[in-house]
This record gives sequence, C-alpha cells and structure tokens, in this order.
Amino acid sequence: MTDQTPAILTIDIGGSKYMPGIVDFEGNVLCCERREWTDVSPEGIVSQLVDACADVMADHPEEAARVVVGGITIPAFADPVEGIWIDSDYLDVHDLPICQLLGEALDVPFFGDNDCNACVLAESYFGGARGERDFLYMTVSSGVGGGVFLDGELFYGARYLSGEMGLTICTPGGRPSLSGNELGPLEMYASGPALAQNYAELGGPAEVDGRPVGGREIAEAADRGEGPALAALELEGRYLGRAIANACSVLDPAVVILGGGISLLFDRYRGPLMAELERLRPGCRTQVRATGLGYEGAFLGAAACGLRGYRGFAKALGAGDDGSCELVVEHADGRFAARLVADGREVLTGPSVGGLGTFLVAGGMDDPGRTLDEIWADATLAAEDRHDALGRAIAFFCMVLDPGTIRVRGVSGEAAPVVRAALVRETFYHDDSLPYRIVWESQ
Repeated sequence: MTDQTPAILTIDIGGSKYMPGIVDFEGNVLCCERREWTDVSPEGIVSQLVDACADVMADHPEEAARVVVGGITIPAFADPVEGIWIDSDYLDVHDLPICQLLGEALDVPFFGDNDCNACVLAESYFGGARGERDFLYMTVSSGVGGGVFLDGELFYGARYLSGEMGLTICTPGGRPSLSGNELGPLEMYASGPALAQNYAELGGPAEVDGRPVGGREIAEAADRGEGPALAALELEGRYLGRAIANACSVLDPAVVILGGGISLLFDRYRGPLMAELERLRPGCRTQVRATGLGYEGAFLGAAACGLRGYRGFAKALGAGDDGSCELVVEHADGRFAARLVADGREVLTGPSVGGLGTFLVAGGMDDPGRTLDEIWADATLAAEDRHDALGRAIAFFCMVLDPGTIRVRGVSGEAAPVVRAALVRETFYHDDSLPYRIVWESQ
C-alpha cells in the first residue's frame, strides 16, 4: 500500500450522532470523528454532513487528496441505486436524495445503502466474508436483522426486504412481534432484550444495581457459573443455530457472520449453536463466525457502499415488482427443492443449495421437529397438516428472500388456501396486503 491508494469519504449516520471520516480501499480507517446532531431537519442534516466532511478534508489534506468517491449509511429504508433516504424510524426524513446533495456540495460521487445492508457489504469487502460468493449476515442486537449475499452480490428481494431473519417464526403462537403482526418470531427469543427476558424467566434477576440486565451482565453471571445465565446463553445458541440450519437448507452459505452487540458473546453460546446446526444438518460445511469488524462495522459499511459504487453498482439484485425475483418450489420424487431466479439468472449456486425438504418444521425449541419431506411422506397425517408444513417453509424463505413471485410445482392447488393462511400467519403481512404473486403448476 502506498499513500496514493484511493480513498473513500465516509459518513455513518445514527439517530443521535454521525461519523465522518476517510477510509482507504483496503478498509483502513485513515481518520474518523464523532459528532452530535444539532438540527435534525432534512436541511439541517445535509448542512451538517457537508460541513463535517469539509472539515475532515481540510484537517487531513494528504488523505483528502486520495478521495475519489463517497459512501454513506442510511438509517432505515433506502434506495441504494438512486441514493435516496426514503424513510427513517427515528428521524423525520422522507425521500431525501442524500447522495445527490452530498455529491453536488462536495464534488465527489456518493453512494449509500441501508445501514444493515452496508454492514453486509463491509463483511464482503473488508471482513470475515472477504472473497466469499455466498454468505449470510445476521445482526443480533435490539432486534435481529440481516442480509443475504448470493452469487457474488448483495441480494435485495423484490421490495428491498430480504434478510429479515428476525421475523422468521421459531415458536408458533409464541411471543408477539413488536408490530403485533406475528406470533413467535426469532427476534422475540434471540435478540438482546429477548436474551434478558429468557434469563429472567429462567430465574435470573431483571435488574442489577437498579439497571435492566443486558448481555454483559448475563455473560458475567455465566462466568460465575450461575445456572439461569448459562441456560439463557445455551438457549440463545440453540435459537440461532436452528434458524441458521433452516436458512442453510436452501441457501447453503459458505459463511454466516454474526454482528451486533450479542455477537460479542459468541464464545459463550457458540457450542450450543454449532451443536444444533450439526444435529439438524450433519456435516454442514457452513462456518459461523462473529464479526471481526467490531464497532467499526457500520462505518466501514459506509465505506463499502462507496467502494461498490466506484466499481460500477447500477442494479439492486432481485429488486422490483416486475416479477424478476421468483422463488420456485418443486416437489418431485418425494422431495421438495427450491430455486431462486433473479434478474433472469439462478442465484443459488452453492454445491448443496435448494434442499427445501430438509427445512425443520417444529412447534418450538422443545420440539425436535421433523423435516418437510418427512411430514409430506407421512400418509397418516391429514392433508391440511402437510400443506401447513409447506406453507411454513415457504413463509420462512419469504422473510429471508422477499420474492416477488412464488411458483409452486408438483403440488395440487388444493394446498393453496392452507399455504396462503400460513403466509399470512408467519409473515408480517395481513391477508389483504399479502404481496406475493403465487402461481400453482400442479403438473
């Protein structure tokens, strides 16, 4: 590396702060500052970001001379192609062309993406998934989110909603989601707050020194050998291991990267996670790792957005409601398989992809469950039970892959109403807003 290596003008945006800086193309942070918002109007946000970047470049002229592109994380919903900040959960911003405005003011092209997607890109360019063509990223903190990297690209889904691992159902009829639209989603059992709830239900205290218990306190209690803490961390591993195993049934990623605050505890629940993964998928080749990017993950994600744009990003893989993203479910010779077609090509390309029939259908963590293929082959079960199992498997991958179309082959159309009911029950959509186009091809 020389001082002439190109660099990225980088901005990571948070709810109460923002971080401008410069990162080189290898992911080395050359400079970085933390600043607090003084005005959170759209105009005020843009003005502060422009001034902060100008200050950084003035204070670091040698690094600034190497800047050829800009990258930014966008909180909440974003259009990564046009660089538009569409919406935000905690800032009053709507349809703001943030990349265009920054580019015009700073005379450098800017590229951005949703902050979680940016973390996926950071793992691909600078982190534990560098060089991998297929991997899954899960962020486990106040909720459970993620992203899917397929065939060398970040996969978006038809509505830019892929990677929602936290909204897959792990306990049917269980704890309600924050929106109330689902019962039993993973993030109500495996996020940071859920870990604390599990700990309290197992007999641990809800508070320590007047403060709510968090992951750090539970880890310290586990280090002392406290039973409820050890049991809560074991549950954490099993919940995540089961979700990863089910994702692997179709995606077969080479690597799963865990990010977020709970990833810091990975060594304490790695054993039960890997045991559950091995139980459900013996000999699984997928490696599971905690992120090595630490608290710089989002900042490096912003840099990764800039680097991807510099290299020619022009289309979000799978995005658009024009039918270009299609989940194909096929039943033949007693087995279920799945394919994913996006932008006219197959994007599930690993050596063991598409095994939908190995998806585990279970009533909760205490239920060892049965695979979809086993349930479908059991002639003693009512047809409705078999159809419901198929619906649950499809619903899981609707949350993970966000297809525009679901094409079902080799299954009688008699299953359609039961499968649809499962999709309504196990996704965050209501019956009148279910967005998927479902096509049945019985023969």
